[in-house]
Amino acid sequence: MEKTIESKLKYWYLLLIFGLISIFLGYLVFVTPEKTFLVIAIFFSYGFMLSGILEAIYAVLNKDNLANWGWYFALGILTFIVGVQLTVHPNLSMMLLTFYIGFWLLFRSMMYISSAIDLKKSGSGNWFLVLLLGALGVLFSLLLLWNPVLTSIAVSVWIGCALVSLGILQIVLSFSLKGIKSSLKDN
Repeated sequence: MEKTIESKLKYWYLLLIFGLISIFLGYLVFVTPEKTFLVIAIFFSYGFMLSGILEAIYAVLNKDNLANWGWYFALGILTFIVGVQLTVHPNLSMMLLTFYIGFWLLFRSMMYISSAIDLKKSGSGNWFLVLLLGALGVLFSLLLLWNPVLTSIAVSVWIGCALVSLGILQIVLSFSLKGIKSSLKDN
């Protein structure tokens, strides 16, 4: 088995936690469409900080086994810094939120498309679902980047859809990794 998948197996539950957080943030966006864009920006700033911390922890815990752990760590730190900046400068966050979310989702989705290829090589049956959800994330990110002047309700819907799809993707990936880990224990 490839080194990349083996290292992801040990801490699969961190991906599950991140997925649940993403779905929760997506839910918050859907149930508060009448709130101002500032409220959405504040929710996301805290979500960015927390997901950045979890991503950096995941990378550090896997640094001995994960060939590209530095990219996971750097993306986690970058995500945390963006979250802090969005919190400290709410007017900036309102103006640039769609760009932050769009690029963040684009890079994460491309990472998960790569993970789908690793899953396929490892024989996981869920690789196509991870690939499909990663591609859906790319589509959502491109839509966010294409028209950043969407109304607050449209932004809420697209960001909510993107976060829910990212959360589902993370959960599917985490249970795929857990399944591989369980099958390795049985052998």
